[in-house]
Amino acid sequence: MKTKLFMPKLSVKLIVASILFLFSFSTAIALGLFKYGVEQEDCQGCGLCVEITGYLFELDVAGLAMPTQSDLIFQFERDLVEEAQDNCPAKVIWTNF
Repeated sequence: MKTKLFMPKLSVKLIVASILFLFSFSTAIALGLFKYGVEQEDCQGCGLCVEITGYLFELDVAGLAMPTQSDLIFQFERDLVEEAQDNCPAKVIWTNF
């Protein structure tokens, strides 16, 4: 007599979703790709992030900071974004690393 292993469909979906999430995040880390951005509604427009990073942030027409890249940066640019994040007086710069 064979014993069948019972796994509910929800558990299988959850496992697959978890694996895909971990794979995508670990792939981004392996490739050195990281995301960053600015919560513009809380930005004070001081421009410190632009001074620190040079080309990773810019001020828009309203004087608020915004990322210049398509939200993906390489590992060597990560230190610049972290420095801007640490020095931002409004603490509106976010990252996924």
